[in-house]
Amino acid sequence: MNKWSGAIFLPALIGLNAYVLMAWDAEWRGQWQATFDIGVGTTVLTAPLTAAFAAHLVLSQSGLRELSETTGRGDRVVVRCAMQSWAWAASAYVVTALVAVCITGLMPHGGPVQWWAVLVGIPALAVGAIGGALAAQVFPHRLTVVVVGPALFLVCGFAPAPLVDVLRLEPGEGTGGGIEFVPRMWGLQMLALVGLVGLLIVGSLRFWERRVISPVSLAALGLGATMLGASLVAIERAGIDRFRVSGERPTVCAGAAPQICVSPSERRALRETASQMRVAIDELREIGITFPDRYEEQLPGYVPPIGTGVITWTAGAGPLSLERAAQNVVDAGACPAWRDPAEPPPERAFEGQALVVAWVRLRAGEQLDWATMSTAEARWLKGVDLPAAQEVVRRIFDHLRQCELDSIRVPWRSDDG
Repeated sequence: MNKWSGAIFLPALIGLNAYVLMAWDAEWRGQWQATFDIGVGTTVLTAPLTAAFAAHLVLSQSGLRELSETTGRGDRVVVRCAMQSWAWAASAYVVTALVAVCITGLMPHGGPVQWWAVLVGIPALAVGAIGGALAAQVFPHRLTVVVVGPALFLVCGFAPAPLVDVLRLEPGEGTGGGIEFVPRMWGLQMLALVGLVGLLIVGSLRFWERRVISPVSLAALGLGATMLGASLVAIERAGIDRFRVSGERPTVCAGAAPQICVSPSERRALRETASQMRVAIDELREIGITFPDRYEEQLPGYVPPIGTGVITWTAGAGPLSLERAAQNVVDAGACPAWRDPAEPPPERAFEGQALVVAWVRLRAGEQLDWATMSTAEARWLKGVDLPAAQEVVRRIFDHLRQCELDSIRVPWRSDDG
């Protein structure tokens, strides 16, 4: 086995890393927390491939097994195969992380810079490498190369808690605005993964066949078991997650009267978000509507104060439609009732919001999907004269801005009166 053995797996490793970076609409770009998270998330696919890589290398050396076992270090062939596959996978991982960092750094960016989070991917790949090598040692068959990757993927995704919290490093859902990594959980994951790697390495030495274990292997076995066990117990008792709410707030703003403000993590989305919201604002301003001084992005753990507009949709995950931009604009008061699961607003409040959004889209020249509306709403929008429509929209918007949701009346019969 030379240093290029198994290089056939390298294009697949690069391809999987690139696939993860491009998936999920590449929401991570411009957000430091999400950038590091997506880097770590590549291991969800590359660790199983690394396991198959290592299994292939072990099987490629199986013809020399009888010869290698006569040497003093013949039992280390499996570890060497695992190390070689891990080195290739880790190299591809580091390059991928650097590419992601460069992409974010070259565009408007912001958010917590927790670069150390990507280090957890290194032992995660090592688990895949030594796990695949050990599987090929125990089951020396070509089918092992095919099976070990999917098997590891399933184990990482469906292992019993709290082990699954250590092995599952998939990217978080949504954008990275308002959240950050939990350093304690990161440290426990690192400790557990390193301990697991140590246990698998000792297991690959097959000391049970010789019925003897060296003091070094015994110490490594005890240390690995202690690290893994202590980490799992700490995770179980603390009940901690990989992420927590950060102190990020909507401090990056554009324009005035009203200002459009998003979190630093959403800095790259600010221009398009503000531009689309301005289209709706300008249409409504023409009929004399008064707006709050600011619109602020809603974040985990933070809701804008009453009297401030709320931005729920941004252009961070792709183009922002006028419909969603208008939905931001009509949420003009940060009314607690909108976010109260115990006592939601009356149905006519939702109908009033939808009417204003539809009116804005019509004024801006968009075509509406009439089939998605109630018959009464579609009939009114098609047939009402301009002055009457303006008065209804102005009245409804004022109620929305002042959180007078019970006072909203739509110009047709509503189900709740």
